Formats: sequence, structure tokens, C-alpha cells
Amino acid sequence: MSVVANVREMRYDCPYCKKKKGCCSLFFWAVRLTPEDYQALVDLGWCRCGRMVYFPLNHKCCCPQHSMRINALQFQPSKAQKRVKRRIERLQAGEWKPAIPFDDDHQEQQQQQEQQQQQQHKQ
Repeated sequence: MSVVANVREMRYDCPYCKKKKGCCSLFFWAVRLTPEDYQALVDLGWCRCGRMVYFPLNHKCCCPQHSMRINALQFQPSKAQKRVKRRIERLQAGEWKPAIPFDDDHQEQQQQQEQQQQQQHKQ
């Protein structure tokens, strides 16, 4: 048996154009939700984020949202997706580093390199 609470409307800042309170959805908290009930909601256009189940009210949104569904059992990654997966696996194994560092120390490292280059040019 499914158990839900507090069905209501919610306004929030648009995640796309950043307009204040530009989006609106109906939502409720799913305390317990059977797979059959969840599937019925998804078929009707509802979405889920954790325990929150919501339905975007596109006629009240500045940037309408559209759900996209992929049949996971039939999904075939593209050549580019396979390449990214291999890079991530190599990165995690310590076998590859990206050309552009993604850590917080990147700016500091870049400044140090620039200072070293300036010192070399002065000599």
C-alpha cells in the first residue's frame, strides 16, 4: 500500500533562466510507494527526486520542463559515451590525468607556473 503526504503546489527559482519563482510544480512526499503506483505516476508525467514526487506545471513556468525516459535494458552507449567511460575508469585507476586540471589547486598551480616562466624570461 502506498502512503503519501502533503500534496500541494510549490513555486521555485527556474534552474534554467534563473528567474525568481519562475517555475511551479505540484508535489507530495512519498512515505511509501509501491512499484505499480510509482509506474502509474511516471506514465502520467510525474517525476521523483528522493522521496519528493512532483509534476511540473508547464503552463505556469517560464521554461517548460519535459521528461525523457530511456529503456535501460535496451540502452546502447554511443562511441563518445564509451570513450568518456574509459577515461573515467583510467582517471580512477590513476592512469590518466585530464589536460585541464579540475581540482581546487588549479589556479594556484597556474600562478606558480606563470611566475616561473616570468623568472626564466628575466634571466
